[in-house]
Amino acid sequence: MYQPLVTIVIPVYNGANYLAESIQSALDQTYKNIEIVVVNDGSNDNGETEKVALSFIDKIRYFSKPNGGVSSALNVCIDNMRGEWLSWLSHDDLYYPEKVEAEVNYVAKLLEKNPNLDLDRVVVRCAAESIDKNGKTILRYNYRDVKEKEPLIEMILNNVYNYRLAGCSFLLPADAFQKVGKFNESIRTVSDAEYWYRLLFAGYDFYYLDRCLIRGRVHKRQVGKTKVTTFDKEGNELHKWIADRMYDNEEYRKGSYFLRLGGYLRKRLMPDASAYAFAYAKKLTNPFTYAVVSIWYRIWFTLVGMGRNAVRSVYRRLKVK
Repeated sequence: MYQPLVTIVIPVYNGANYLAESIQSALDQTYKNIEIVVVNDGSNDNGETEKVALSFIDKIRYFSKPNGGVSSALNVCIDNMRGEWLSWLSHDDLYYPEKVEAEVNYVAKLLEKNPNLDLDRVVVRCAAESIDKNGKTILRYNYRDVKEKEPLIEMILNNVYNYRLAGCSFLLPADAFQKVGKFNESIRTVSDAEYWYRLLFAGYDFYYLDRCLIRGRVHKRQVGKTKVTTFDKEGNELHKWIADRMYDNEEYRKGSYFLRLGGYLRKRLMPDASAYAFAYAKKLTNPFTYAVVSIWYRIWFTLVGMGRNAVRSVYRRLKVK
């Protein structure tokens, strides 16, 4: 029976309000061959976060470090993890009890089908739902349109269009951190997304397990809401990087891909990155096709993006307190 050691990492900064619940959801896992690593990223809340962590000290491994951002906290865990796989749990999110077991069992089934499968290049993820600050479910995700495994370029483009790479849903092979590197500590708000795309461009096989196994908390203190300017800037830079990596790969160097990328970035209301992608599309597409399709994409996806943001604004006012 395949039962590898799985490291659950919980990075935390000033998270005393949710940390205990998060740690408990890790302890409640039905899969028992786990270690739980809590990394305190320089919390400055008069020791409240550390107090919560230390109340579980006989059941977890605890590290404290100067503040450096979530990537630096994750990297401390990577440097000290004992597991063959890594499962990230944000301090304000929750796992369903079956999260780790379901993903390990999925890996075991892949191995049964193909005994020669290189598990060091396998990434598993699942669906998620959103909860409010009190733990009440406010949005159930339906990922029925997501395939179990799809071509890498389609996965890249589909997630630019509608981002669904929830960091806490992943089960990551420890070997990836040796081959692809660790999280980029210079990125403060989108380092998780940058890493998933880095794995995709490195040719890792992403498998989707169609089960909702995590509960992602939505609240006003999340980095995407407290560092909006940085979030927007880093998001644009990340998607320019994606365009560059696509152009560097001959298989992905197609005008149709870049037209889609430019349009999808319009939907995400990232004008700088969108213009960057359309510039590549112009190089790779005949002038007539480029003129017609790019104009249509610019208009249509801008309207879609504006509509989506308007709906989100109403939703946040109603649900996120």
